[in-house]
Amino acid sequence: CSLELSTDKSRRFEKRTADKGSLRIGSLPEGIYTLNVEKVGYQTKQQSITVVKSDRTVVEVDLKKL
Repeated sequence: CSLELSTDKSRRFEKRTADKGSLRIGSLPEGIYTLNVEKVGYQTKQQSITVVKSDRTVVEVDLKKL
């Protein structure tokens, strides 16, 4: 899967997941992000997430096959 996190302040982070789809990103600045997840043969998923400095943010995304 490919993953993109972006904010309205033009911050953008692009990553690829491990084989089973897991990913860990450390030290993201606080803020509200738009998360886009893409995988060939699946519908693209987009959702908003909030990152708070003092908290660990866990996001689970289920992709639907086309």
